[in-house]
Amino acid sequence: MSEYSRRYITDDIEFYEPEYWRKAAPNKKQGSLEEPFEHEDYSDVQAYHDESWSDLQGICLRYYEDIIDTGGAVEQARMMLPQGTMTEWTWSGTLGAFAKMCQLRCHPEAQYESRLVADKVYEELKKQFPVAAPLLVEGVY
Repeated sequence: MSEYSRRYITDDIEFYEPEYWRKAAPNKKQGSLEEPFEHEDYSDVQAYHDESWSDLQGICLRYYEDIIDTGGAVEQARMMLPQGTMTEWTWSGTLGAFAKMCQLRCHPEAQYESRLVADKVYEELKKQFPVAAPLLVEGVY
């Protein structure tokens, strides 16, 4: 796997924004429920999300750009960017390894954002290997 590094690429910054905040699943270490998260301190989480989320992203981006624009090291400036910063990568592996990843991550119990990626990988596997991919991922019935 080779991921684009923010040490070398400083433009085209994009943030992942969930459609809504989900409740944590009570019976899992990670994972969530499909229902929206609501907090007693504010009644409309989506409105709070829309205002504060983009404000925070903007602040992080301004700090990042300011450090770079004033001569700071890019490898340190990237510490200002939140974990929700989108990236691109090149990934290689065997058909069997990709099929196993899809078996695990396309499952309804997998973390939602991981499922989004796995579903895209599975779509591509089916294009490249129309017979083998479904058999390896979904099994023989």
